[in-house]
Amino acid sequence: MGQFAYGVILRKGQGVAENMAAAATWIERSAMAGYPRGMAAWGEFLAYGRGVAANPARGLDFAQRAAETGDPAGLEGLGNLYMEGLAVRKDVPKGVQLWEKAVQAGGGSARNMYAVYSNGDEGVAKDLPKARRYALVGAERGDPVLQGTAGSMFFRAEGGPADLPKALYWLTQGANQGDAQSQETLARMYDAGTGVPKDINLAVKWNRAAAEQGRGYAQWVLGLYYARGSGVRQDMAEAVRWVRKSAAQGNPYGQTELAMMMLGGAAEKNPAEVVRLFKSASEQGDAVAAANLGEMYYLGRDIAKNLPEAIRLWKAAAEQGNAMAQFDLGYVNFKSEGVPQNYAETMRLWRLAAAQEHPNAIGGIGELYEGGLGVSKDIGEAKRWWKRAAALGNKEAEGLLRKYP
Repeated sequence: MGQFAYGVILRKGQGVAENMAAAATWIERSAMAGYPRGMAAWGEFLAYGRGVAANPARGLDFAQRAAETGDPAGLEGLGNLYMEGLAVRKDVPKGVQLWEKAVQAGGGSARNMYAVYSNGDEGVAKDLPKARRYALVGAERGDPVLQGTAGSMFFRAEGGPADLPKALYWLTQGANQGDAQSQETLARMYDAGTGVPKDINLAVKWNRAAAEQGRGYAQWVLGLYYARGSGVRQDMAEAVRWVRKSAAQGNPYGQTELAMMMLGGAAEKNPAEVVRLFKSASEQGDAVAAANLGEMYYLGRDIAKNLPEAIRLWKAAAEQGNAMAQFDLGYVNFKSEGVPQNYAETMRLWRLAAAQEHPNAIGGIGELYEGGLGVSKDIGEAKRWWKRAAALGNKEAEGLLRKYP
């Protein structure tokens, strides 16, 4: 065992200069003495040519001998060879089976097992309950990444029912060990008051911790906090700084927010960059970006006018429940612009937007009732909608109410 330990020290350069060739010598000696962990390590050195000439067939022999002792490192090493098809025919299910035995023997990589079952692999079906189980194994072993993963799965009901107390426990464990995913998700819980008392100060603390580690979502949220003065002193320059960081990483929320800041004057105006940001965010499925980019194409503002593209973007955003897109798509159906005139579709879309208090959609429904367009003419009903729109600041609705005192 001492020979193996010294080989590990040389391999990792712990207190001495790293020396893979010397490490190989000591690891080989431990393997020849029959030490299981040494056989596993020597099999790896031979299979991958670490400090010695590669000899995958001989590496396989030592990996098998180590695995036969039940040593977790031997089981995992042999599993690696099957997963990669190195010195053996590639066999992913067999490799996974060996990895599972390694974890069950108290070693191995719970992260590998989580990754296999969370995504699936050749001949291995995706299995989220198993993924959650292995995330929990790793969490209980103190792995901060899997503490965050397990906490997030309990939070989002992935692989099993939601369990907010367990989510809080594991996310706190991971966050305190510096795991950025844990910090980001824990911040969401405190921001929304989900499973914990709402606490904007703790939300800011954990979002900042995650943002400083480069999490794009957390950077966007921290930027919003500064823009709104939520839990921090309002500071638009700091808001723009954090949102820029988020956008630079390709986070769609950060990209959309930065584009909106440019349009609103909080950030330096750059029309071409606004278009680029909205395009990137909309391609990632952000409905706000798609709705705004659709308007730019519709109006020909800072981009060539393109009605079909505007309608395509609005349809995508409207399906996600974006009120702005629902109104705009209803409007082109009302005006027969790029699509056949369809008052029924206009009413459907405007009602969806009205449910989100979109003032123009609410006022527009009043106009449909006023004109009997797709519905029976009903001035009383029209006035009811206009009053609601006027209360939200719709000036056109105010004028129409004066028309029908």
